Amino acid sequence: MWVAISKESGCVKSAFCSCTAGMGQTCNHVAALLFRVESANKLGLTSCTSLPCQWKVPAATKVVPTKIKDLTIRKSRHGQEKTRPLVSNLKNQFKPLESLNIDRNTFIDELRKAVPNACLLKGTDIPEVLPLENSQELGQQACEVEAYRYAGIRMSASEK
Repeated sequence: MWVAISKESGCVKSAFCSCTAGMGQTCNHVAALLFRVESANKLGLTSCTSLPCQWKVPAATKVVPTKIKDLTIRKSRHGQEKTRPLVSNLKNQFKPLESLNIDRNTFIDELRKAVPNACLLKGTDIPEVLPLENSQELGQQACEVEAYRYAGIRMSASEK
């Protein structure tokens, strides 16, 4: 909303409001604004921009200029919190746990008894490779059956 008023005569030259009636340059909003301006003028009120800041009043304490070398910089809660050294000595106090000498196979056997389908056991059931002298010749079909069995795929009776 805006209103253009002549300084010399005080006559309204033009007015605008974004409401539907304001498109014709006359509405209750424009009239209310003009009444408010007239009331403020009669009471001798000034605009808020002509006065000192009232919503953020400056602090009552005066800040005295001083040299940087003479400044003491500290927290507002100085002395209320525990201080800590600039260089921590926590790294020196660290004592790692000693490793337990447990046999890997014993651990895996105990785990298999407690939790038979633990995901950690998935990689431990890989069969050992037999030496070549203990091996026997298998046909193509026997190799395919073994591969399917190892992969966990069931074969129908006709495929065997």
